[in-house]
Amino acid sequence: MPARIHKLLPAITADINSMTRFTESMAAHFGKELTLCYIRKEPRLLNLDFDTVLNRCSSMRELLGIRDSDIPQMLRKCPRLLLADSQALKAAYDHIPRVIAFTPALVRALVTKYPPVLVMSPQRLAASVERLRQLCYTREEWARDFEGITPSLLAYFLRDATDQLMRLEYLASTGERPEWQLREVMKPAGRSFRSKLRNFGQWELRVKQRRAQAKAAAAAAQQQAAQQAEAAAIKAELLAVEEAGGGAGKQQQRQQQQQQ
Repeated sequence: MPARIHKLLPAITADINSMTRFTESMAAHFGKELTLCYIRKEPRLLNLDFDTVLNRCSSMRELLGIRDSDIPQMLRKCPRLLLADSQALKAAYDHIPRVIAFTPALVRALVTKYPPVLVMSPQRLAASVERLRQLCYTREEWARDFEGITPSLLAYFLRDATDQLMRLEYLASTGERPEWQLREVMKPAGRSFRSKLRNFGQWELRVKQRRAQAKAAAAAAQQQAAQQAEAAAIKAELLAVEEAGGGAGKQQQRQQQQQQ
């Protein structure tokens, strides 16, 4: 059994009969090959019933203005779309033009080219695009490229934003390849990019190490602060109990003195 499916087994709650009916209906509608592809990429689909799949496909078609024949290939790119209800997809779709100045036609083009954008967290999408904007404005040519960025290039960026941002950070900090446009930075495969910039690999390793150390230090500081706060709370609780006990003792002493 593939490790990915085995890992997600606890999240699959459907019984064997329900899963059998689901896969048979999916295979009859999408074909066996695509059904296997969808479930291999997203085993949690087995928790759904086929009517839910049809309803969500209909919602995608209405939201994006696409044809029924476009749906299978969109799901091949991102079967996780079927786990999101129509309200979640609509909210994600409406969030895109708040992050990047795209017209409705450009938003549809982006979603068609890169469907996973609809299941990215809004915070992650916004942070990635904002960091891209900041880095692009370190060079005039990149700034112009960013202002006119196409859905195709933005989709290319989002597929591996971490690597793309690292490339831009390197070039912005070293000043190398000032003639490169944004497309020339993003398009080369990883090995090709590194072959053109011999020092990039070592620089990237150092940056990742520093960031990992900073993250570990921040986590340790947070844990220490939490422990100190817990200790302070315990100390305050014990002090309150002690003061309450002392107050009761004094009151009892006064009562005894009055009786005498």
